[in-house]
Amino acid sequence: MDTSKAAAKWAPYLLSALRIAVGIVFIRHGMQRLFGFPFGGMDHNFLTLNGIAGPMAFAGGLLMMQYPFARAATFGRS
Repeated sequence: MDTSKAAAKWAPYLLSALRIAVGIVFIRHGMQRLFGFPFGGMDHNFLTLNGIAGPMAFAGGLLMMQYPFARAATFGRS
C-alpha cells in the first residue's frame, strides 16, 4: 500500500483524535482553575491573567472538541 494513500485515509481520524485529546487537556486545566478540581489552584480574581485563564481554557476545550467550533476555539485563526 502506498504510504500517501494510507496517510490520506487515516488523516481525518487522527486529526479528530488529536483535537479531542487536546480539548480534554484544556478542559482539565480550566476545571483546575475554576473549580479547584483536581489538585486545587482556584483563582477567582478575573481581572488578572491567571484568573481569566480558567474560563478561557474551559470554554476553549469544549469548543475544540466539537468540530464546527474548532476554529472559533483558536480565536479567529482562518
